[in-house]
Amino acid sequence: MGQMHNFVCRQCGYEAKVVDEGKDIGMVGMLVTVSCADCEALYNVPPQEDLWELWGCESPAEPTGMVCPLDPSHRVTQWTSPWPCPVCGGEMRNDHSMFCCWD
Repeated sequence: MGQMHNFVCRQCGYEAKVVDEGKDIGMVGMLVTVSCADCEALYNVPPQEDLWELWGCESPAEPTGMVCPLDPSHRVTQWTSPWPCPVCGGEMRNDHSMFCCWD
């Protein structure tokens, strides 16, 4: 079961609900958090690869082919530690409140 958590920027106050640790898998789907440089926002998006190709081995592969849900031509990168804020570049922290669980 996948989980979403609320992350908050310590510098500018930007908040986003993101999948656990930037990528998570449920029973039938996977979501990856991306940072869109053009929107200055975080989004949870499905990777384009087949779920079982990514997670069917001992060491899961890194997903690719992720796009901004507002405009596929936008510049996105997978959001990973140290969890930079897409607005100001400051550090975002998990406020330890679980937003939801999903499959």
